[in-house]
Amino acid sequence: MANRKNNFKVFLSDLKNDEISQKALFESMSSWLQGNDQFNIDFVGTKEQIDIVKNAMFETKKFQDSLFCKDASIETVFNKLHCKHLAASSFKEAFKVSWVL
Repeated sequence: MANRKNNFKVFLSDLKNDEISQKALFESMSSWLQGNDQFNIDFVGTKEQIDIVKNAMFETKKFQDSLFCKDASIETVFNKLHCKHLAASSFKEAFKVSWVL
C-alpha cells in the first residue's frame, strides 16, 4: 500500500493480539469496499503475509462487485463467494483472526 504520512501501521505478525490493529484494518477495509479511494493502513509483514491480506481484500471486493453486477449469474456470484471464503480461511489460518468482511 502507498505510504502516506497519516497511515496506521499494522504489524501483521502481531495482528492476533492487537485489537487496535484489527479494528483499524477492518474499518479501513470496509471504507475501501464502499468506494473510498483512501486506504489509511500500511502493512508491515512478510511478502506472504501481505499477499494473504491483499488476496482476502480483493476476493471480498470481487464478490461484492458481483452482487451488484446486472449481468452476473447465480453461478458467478457463488463462485466469487467461494473464492472469498477460501481467502478468508487463509487469512484466519495465517493470523488466527477471522476475516469479518
